[in-house]
Amino acid sequence: MTKAKQVKNCATNPSIFNSIISIARQFFSTTCAVAGLESEPEGVRKLFGSSTGVLQDKDLLKKAPNGELLVLYLIDNGAMDADASLYNQVMKKCTEWKRLKEGRAVHEHFLRSRFSHYTVPNNTLINMYAKCESMGDARKVFDEMPERDMVSWTALITGYSQNEDAKEGLVLFTEMLRFGFMPNQFTFGSVLKAAGALESGGTGRQLHGGCVKCGYEENVYVGSALVDMYTRCGLMDEGKIVFDKLSCKNEVSWNGLIAGHARKGEGEIALKLFCEMKRGGFQPTHFTFSSVYAACANIGALEPGKWVHVHMIKSGLELIAFIGNTLLDMYAKSGSIDDARKVFDRLLKKDVVSWNSMLTAYAQHGLGKETVECFEEMCRIGPEPNEVTFLCALTACSHAGLLDNGMHYFELMKKFKIEPNISHYVTIVDLLGRSGQLDRAEKFINEMTIEPTAAVWKALLGACRMHKNLELGAYAAERVFELDPHDSGPHILLSNIYASAGRRSDAARVRKMMNQSGVKKEPACSWVEIENAVHMFVANDDAHPQREEIRNMWENITDKIKEIGYVPDTSHVLWFMDQQEREERLQYHSERLALAFALLNSPPGSPIRIKKNIRVCGDCHTAFKFVSKVVDREIILRDTNRESRPSCRFSREASRYELKGPLCRKTVVKALRMVQEYGSTKKLWQRPKDSGNNSIAHGEADENQIEGYGEEDKIFHQIVSKKLLTEVLAVRKQEIQAQTLRVFDCLTPNTILSLISRSSSLSQTQQVHAHILKTGHSNDTHFTNKLLSLYANFNCFANAESLLHSLPNPNIFSFKSLIHASSKSNLFSYTLVLFSRLLSAYILPDVHVLPSAIKACAGLSASEVGKQVHGYGLTTGLALDSFVKASLVHMYVKCDQLKCARKVFDKMLEPDVVSWSALTGGYAKKGDVVNAKMVFDEGGKLGIEPNLVSWNGMIAGFNQSGCYLEAVLMFQRMNSDGFRSDGTSISSALPAVSDLEDLKMGVQVHSHVIKMGFESDNCIISALIDMYGKCRCTSEMSRVFEGAEEIDLGGFNALVAGLSRNGLVDEAFKVFKKFKLKVKELNVVSWTSMISSCSQHGKDLETLEIFREMQLARVRPNSVTISCLLPACGNIAALVHGKATHCFSLRNWFSDDVYVSSALIDMYANCGRIQLARIIFDRMPVRNLVCWNAMTSGYAMHGKAKEAIEIFDLMQRSGQKPDVISFTSVLSACSQAGLTEQGQHYFDSMSRIHGLEARVEHYACMVSLLGRTGKLKEAYDMISTMPIEPDACVWGALLSSCRTHHNMSLGEIAANKLFELEPKNPGNYILLSNIYASNNRWNEVDKVRDMMKHVGLSKNPGCSWIEIKNKVHMLLAGDDLHPQMPQIMDKLRRLSMDMKNSGVSHDTEFVLQDVEEQDKELILCGHSEKLAVVLGILNTNPGTPLRVIKNLRICGDCHTFIKFISNFEGREIYVRDANRYHHFNEGVCSCGDYW
Repeated sequence: MTKAKQVKNCATNPSIFNSIISIARQFFSTTCAVAGLESEPEGVRKLFGSSTGVLQDKDLLKKAPNGELLVLYLIDNGAMDADASLYNQVMKKCTEWKRLKEGRAVHEHFLRSRFSHYTVPNNTLINMYAKCESMGDARKVFDEMPERDMVSWTALITGYSQNEDAKEGLVLFTEMLRFGFMPNQFTFGSVLKAAGALESGGTGRQLHGGCVKCGYEENVYVGSALVDMYTRCGLMDEGKIVFDKLSCKNEVSWNGLIAGHARKGEGEIALKLFCEMKRGGFQPTHFTFSSVYAACANIGALEPGKWVHVHMIKSGLELIAFIGNTLLDMYAKSGSIDDARKVFDRLLKKDVVSWNSMLTAYAQHGLGKETVECFEEMCRIGPEPNEVTFLCALTACSHAGLLDNGMHYFELMKKFKIEPNISHYVTIVDLLGRSGQLDRAEKFINEMTIEPTAAVWKALLGACRMHKNLELGAYAAERVFELDPHDSGPHILLSNIYASAGRRSDAARVRKMMNQSGVKKEPACSWVEIENAVHMFVANDDAHPQREEIRNMWENITDKIKEIGYVPDTSHVLWFMDQQEREERLQYHSERLALAFALLNSPPGSPIRIKKNIRVCGDCHTAFKFVSKVVDREIILRDTNRESRPSCRFSREASRYELKGPLCRKTVVKALRMVQEYGSTKKLWQRPKDSGNNSIAHGEADENQIEGYGEEDKIFHQIVSKKLLTEVLAVRKQEIQAQTLRVFDCLTPNTILSLISRSSSLSQTQQVHAHILKTGHSNDTHFTNKLLSLYANFNCFANAESLLHSLPNPNIFSFKSLIHASSKSNLFSYTLVLFSRLLSAYILPDVHVLPSAIKACAGLSASEVGKQVHGYGLTTGLALDSFVKASLVHMYVKCDQLKCARKVFDKMLEPDVVSWSALTGGYAKKGDVVNAKMVFDEGGKLGIEPNLVSWNGMIAGFNQSGCYLEAVLMFQRMNSDGFRSDGTSISSALPAVSDLEDLKMGVQVHSHVIKMGFESDNCIISALIDMYGKCRCTSEMSRVFEGAEEIDLGGFNALVAGLSRNGLVDEAFKVFKKFKLKVKELNVVSWTSMISSCSQHGKDLETLEIFREMQLARVRPNSVTISCLLPACGNIAALVHGKATHCFSLRNWFSDDVYVSSALIDMYANCGRIQLARIIFDRMPVRNLVCWNAMTSGYAMHGKAKEAIEIFDLMQRSGQKPDVISFTSVLSACSQAGLTEQGQHYFDSMSRIHGLEARVEHYACMVSLLGRTGKLKEAYDMISTMPIEPDACVWGALLSSCRTHHNMSLGEIAANKLFELEPKNPGNYILLSNIYASNNRWNEVDKVRDMMKHVGLSKNPGCSWIEIKNKVHMLLAGDDLHPQMPQIMDKLRRLSMDMKNSGVSHDTEFVLQDVEEQDKELILCGHSEKLAVVLGILNTNPGTPLRVIKNLRICGDCHTFIKFISNFEGREIYVRDANRYHHFNEGVCSCGDYW
């Protein structure tokens, strides 16, 4: 025996296999024991498995040679030790793979083991049987368990709820409570699902109470189950309340709410929730998309459905079966059968539901042939059909009239051992009835093996209505009344049968019967989707806001379709009235109103999709076919039965007749064969009459001699004349396309040209193009130019470009339509490329091509290219055309080349008002008042009368260019000249009045608004509010706001800005909160206005709180919001908040915005991170003056005079001219550093070099600079010689310097000036008091303090802020309210002792009170900046930098104390006082002890 055979025997013989395993394990165990190892080496465990067995996890369900599970076989033969965990592991594997047979074998083996009483394996058994849908076995295991725990009960309840036995799950839950078990979150989740499945709202509410009692209401798992339960019970409001209360939502909670609205048919709400879910950062799952697709399908919302489909593709989710089925159903019900087929073809795995969905889609669209083909394909390669499959196939056969196919499939059900249910019988009755075989249908019903239901008799009744069989219809109706007396449909059908037969009394009797029985007819309702919104209409709807336009549109359409042969079929109006009244009643069916609305509000050529809740009437069906021809649109109408595509085309010759019913295959094939035989329309109509053909009687003979020809002749005529080509392609798309190409082979060039000219869609144009290529006519310029024109009209520039490239000798017509279409589509670069190619081909453009090229230059603001085109026009003489000149004027105005525009305008022989208005508006926008008025006044001499557009252009132009007075004067002139101003005129004039702050003029304009009746115009209301706000008339501003009937967000935003501008921040905040409660959502402008208001008025903490509320409201901030928020972060040194805002700006690409970058520089500088500010500055791609000033000011604040001067010089070298703020920053830097000479140099250069007059703030900087260096006399002399009156800032700088240098005489002079200028400022009194105190003049100190008391002033308390762990703490001098104050004071005392021990003492000179030395030290300990620093030390990790802000100037003792702490504690400490930043590190301050 060979070695290979020996190995094979070992592997297949169980006894040999087990012996080898046992011997090998014993050998390795003995070896390990001798070696002193406590456990087997890793290699042994990998080879033989764990100590409990020899199998890996993946091999647990492998079979042994005898067919049983290998793991059980090894246990039985002693090769593996059995334990409870092994059984548990194998059971879990059976659960995972749903192997019920193997699971039962493991269960049987487990019962024989010594572990059969263990609870955990038994719980796993219950779960396994539940997952394998064997609840009987699961219950048996549960009942036989000797001991149960909470998991046992929960597993069985979950099994019942998941296996559609919800009632048993609720009973078990009640039993569990009786046994004293307290449910956990998973138990509640399962039992709530059971309550939802039973749609038992009462039970659900009781369970909800239990959840609250057990404390699970906030649990996201239970909360999601509650949301799902309430929505399944139809209690949407209660579900929404639970959802809103969830503090932590997840995808499951969103899915429950979205699915609930989708099930209830509230598709719009489901879509809105989906958008909110996306905005909230939640990732939709397969179940989410499935629910949203179902919602879109319910309302026929194709575009939102496509948008959701795109989101799913972007998310990377696979198109698995169940999601693919719902997506397919959505496309089918929304009228896009082609997209449905694409989804079906792309499914990774097609199950029977997928095939059934595709069959249903084809059936709904009446595509019988495609349904049959799909069914046959399923039988060949797909899963075995079930009863639903056959129902879809039978329905399709019924709608398409395929009687033989339908009866064959009904018999085929027996082959697949499928018993027909009532739905199959209904479909067969409908099939026979539609085919006119009513007797056979009745016989079929009588021979049914099950009792016929009302649905069966209703199908027969509908067929009787169609074929006007009164006797059988009455019999069927009686059967329906017995079985379903409350259904209004059969009553209406029977009444209609009587009415159509002229039996009015019987019809009235049926309607009387309905009234007596309380049966009401379901009102007709139609839906149409326009711009992602679904609009609903009811019959004779007069509540729609566009009702007048809709009715006028339908009346116009009716007149047009009557001209081409439409005659209203009044037999569908079953009321006793005259003919005219019958016609009027037909006109306002809900589907007609929906169609008229769609025609009004959708772009030309786009498909229209309408859904109706009941069956469409015959007259509406006919009317829609005619409308589709008149408007050249595809109209898709979905009623209760199917999708209809009335896209038929009717020629003038064939307008007197219409083919009834679908074109059958036989007829089409015959007609196409005739084309091949006779080759042209002319030959066909010359063909002698064939007596064998079935003629259609037309009454009179017409001029085209149609009468007398066979049915195939007429069909051919309609196909060739393009009247029914679309319908043919829709009914027999694939087959007819192939046949049409063979027909084209025989068509003459004239016929091809006729087909090109009548092509109404891109696909038809591409078919003709393909034929031209095939037949070798592609070099015929006449054909290709026509095709180019069509491609251009359809905006299919890729095909047009390809065709243009293929032309060997293109002409002007080849380029003309393409240039015009690209310019119209704003593809300006492509337009100029085409124009350049036209010239390169030595083709002379005409007066129709040149304006398109000029428009492209204007759109790109390419003035140089425009001048070249102009020059070419002058060379060729085309520029003499008036239309070309008008285009040139517009182009030069848009490119801001007004001189060129004026030259062209002056040379126009007959200038028009449009060019004149463009020129005057251009001058006004540029601020050229003289030329604007001159050209405007010359209009009368040129015979041009200004229109409303001309006046509005002048007013708006002056306003935009800052010529506010001219804008107002032009508005006055407009009204005085007798022109009636409109809303645009007033909306342009009011901002000009606002910027002039001319209240009197504003009141006059307001009066004019009331006189003209524009007081309800929201744009004008907003402008009025803004005007009164800028004119500081807040009372009138509020009156306008409150007097408006309906205010919009624009008016509200203007009110908030106006209140803020006038310092009424608290009032603005009240209005903001009040308005926020009224409207559902504020926009980003509203939130930004409030944030800006608080930030600009020092309410920094409120600013951060409002921004947090904005984010909670899901409003996305923009760059303006960020630039308003950052100053608030900087003002209170909230670095963490500032960094978070910076990160937000980076994620949203705001950081490149120059204003955001400037705000970031300022924020980081204010927070002490000047290095980060510089990094932001250096990385800016573009800098403006604000950025330079922010960086210079930041360095000045930090005392980095050298760097501030470098930035200032670099700004000038880069070409940026400094302004007054730039000089303020650089002079402040020189002042902080004591750079007297450089400061004097920059001060002198303002007027000498840059032509800037020094303002009072510059003088204040110079006084501070001279005072800091001790040159108090020079500082006083500068003040005395100032060309402008010195203000409080200048005298304050001198007084502060006198305090530093103890100069009492000058200090008294400065103080007295300040008492006059700022009598209510306590700081000036304090400074003078301090000067006296430093000179021990205590009597004068008391006098100053008495003056303060007499005036009613008190010293501003020292206040400091510090940010710790994302929270800003505020401390006051002598504060004892802070919760950590005992620890702060204890730490402060210990630090003071450490400072004294190191040889540094407190500087009591800064205590300006006449007290003992010890008391002075105590007073110094209570300064707010010291308290803030110590609070930071107590609450942060060692080495963490500290940032403190103080509202006053830091005192010398605190400065010394913080220097010591920075060295002693090893901390970097940043303190920003009223003057500058101090950076303390290792006992040194960045100010150099000079501040």
